[in-house]
Amino acid sequence: MARLPLAGKAALATLAVLPLVLPSFVSAYALLLMLGRAGFVSQWLRRHGIPFGSIYGTGGIVTVYALTLYPYVLLPTIAG
Repeated sequence: MARLPLAGKAALATLAVLPLVLPSFVSAYALLLMLGRAGFVSQWLRRHGIPFGSIYGTGGIVTVYALTLYPYVLLPTIAG
């Protein structure tokens, strides 16, 4: 993102920083709505043949940590 001329770079950076701005309970509820058993993202993944088991196990914990801690990796990397 720092070196490539991407269209909408500011919008992507804003979306990446969003987990830092939102309260944690809002993020948790949104992730449950998207990745829960009847979530629209998990249904879309299953429809397209991408195996995503459950957010309630180890894979879900890793996914949630990756999504919520992503800004802490992205922002210093861009600054570097």
